[in-house]
Amino acid sequence: MNIKNTLKKAFLMMGITIVSLPFVSWTSDINEPSAITSIPYFEILEAVSFQNIHQSGDILFVAKINLDEDGNYIYNNVNYNPSQNFCQLTSSDCSTTPIVASSLSIEKDLFTQQHPLNFNYVECSGSGNCQNSSTTQTVMISSIVKRIDHSLISLYKSSQTISGINYGNTTGYLCLSPNAVVFPSNSEKCLQIEPRGSLSGLSSYLVSSIRDLQTDLELDQYTLINSNSKITNLGMDYVNLAVPSFSQIASTPSMQILEFQVQSSGENYDPLATPIPLELADSLLTEYNATKLDENVTYLMGYTFGIDSGSYFWQFFFILISISSVFFFFFITRNGFFSLFSGIMAYSLSIFVIPTNLPIIFSGIALASLLMGSWLVKRMGQN
Repeated sequence: MNIKNTLKKAFLMMGITIVSLPFVSWTSDINEPSAITSIPYFEILEAVSFQNIHQSGDILFVAKINLDEDGNYIYNNVNYNPSQNFCQLTSSDCSTTPIVASSLSIEKDLFTQQHPLNFNYVECSGSGNCQNSSTTQTVMISSIVKRIDHSLISLYKSSQTISGINYGNTTGYLCLSPNAVVFPSNSEKCLQIEPRGSLSGLSSYLVSSIRDLQTDLELDQYTLINSNSKITNLGMDYVNLAVPSFSQIASTPSMQILEFQVQSSGENYDPLATPIPLELADSLLTEYNATKLDENVTYLMGYTFGIDSGSYFWQFFFILISISSVFFFFFITRNGFFSLFSGIMAYSLSIFVIPTNLPIIFSGIALASLLMGSWLVKRMGQN
């Protein structure tokens, strides 16, 4: 009972802490002293398109953008230092530069409850204020912009025929458009779209763009692109912004541009040369390689304990958790079968950090099922 009371108090304290955390956001309400009534400086630096990416007949638009995050930019060879920047439109910490691609998101305006900036595909005769031009067609694709600073952003249509959008259309433009409800006095910025082919064109474009971002963000060499011109795990954050569901196509021969390759379904992978032709194992391995967990644990074990591979640490950790689970549930329930089952389930969590444990888990479950079946048959015979 004391344990329950202690846990209850802990959860209540956590709840109080969460509720009391300050929430910072922004407003365009002119009645507020800190209102932001004009959108900070932004640029659209490049606009390209690709086709037949995920399936035949689809079309992908990618733009390279820059949303000012520190209040300093150069325009027409003139240095500007405005009083407002995009960091003021977020609820995140802007104290460090550069900011990781997946971390700093623009918040909705508290006053209008709308996002301040849209990313659109439009068709018009020129790049000047496409959306408000009398010759402009209806905006055919639109999305909100949520990531600030230098980054890549995309629009995707699975079918050109159904959407009415044609690859290579010379009247197609990608535009960054301030939301007229939030900032009615601001105009958009557009660039004409340059067609770049399909998968082979996309692979070379992504490598080049991520390398340019590494330079723009003043990152150390090989941070986003390694010495073999492969995109690193951190660089993958920017790729995911540029290409929806990139992992679906990353294992094709023309897209071998990642530091840790995505394993295609049925492909054998095992550092010990043991084939594991399981789709689930491949999927887990893909997600595992997309993190730096392996590198961090390997470094920890090698530096602290002199062990070459972090997998030994994880094996020991999950075996310990499994044994502890067996004793804990047996103490609570006095049920041997339930306790054994809980231990197996606890150990099965290891597949999320050691994907190659999947065959071990299946073998363990099969063996436990066989033993349980034998025990049931024996009990039935006694009755």
